Amino acid sequence: MVWVGLEETEAFDLPRITHVILGELAERLDAQGAEPFDVPVPTYKFLHGQFHRTLV
Repeated sequence: MVWVGLEETEAFDLPRITHVILGELAERLDAQGAEPFDVPVPTYKFLHGQFHRTLV
């Protein structure tokens, strides 16, 4: 096991959805002045061979 920064995870062979979620997390952490309760929450599902993203 190893602890790495978010920007380093792009180099790892991870499942696609993991890369997507880590990208979402990085964007939220980089957002200026956005409070967690002000930002819609993304949900994902895999349907007919494709990921679908919905904001709740």
